[in-house]
Amino acid sequence: MPELQIQIDNQINQALESIRDVKKPNYKQLARKKNLPYQRLLARSKGRTTRSQRPSGTYKLSEAQDSALYNYIARLDELGICIRLLIIVACANYLLQRSHDGLGPPPLANPRWAKRWLKRNPKFYLRC
Repeated sequence: MPELQIQIDNQINQALESIRDVKKPNYKQLARKKNLPYQRLLARSKGRTTRSQRPSGTYKLSEAQDSALYNYIARLDELGICIRLLIIVACANYLLQRSHDGLGPPPLANPRWAKRWLKRNPKFYLRC
């Protein structure tokens, strides 16, 4: 992360600490006063983390789910069943659906995600 971004993040944290006890803080005024990006200050006040702290969007599955998918595909391979993208996608979506407990629809895997998963797991390749 560039030095400037780190400095801005530190200033935002200090600004948020200074108004922690205020009931209805005016973030726009605080951003002008401290010369900080308003949208970033507002997002951090609502709990959003920095980009470097957020997980990558390409990893939809947890480690346990990824291991389960890997073992399932390995078992299919041992049985001689052709590995297809749609099988990987269906299994990943099943795992995501079963573990989803939030509001709204669960995250979904698609064939592009499955291709990236295959690149991360070079033991497997598509057949048939």
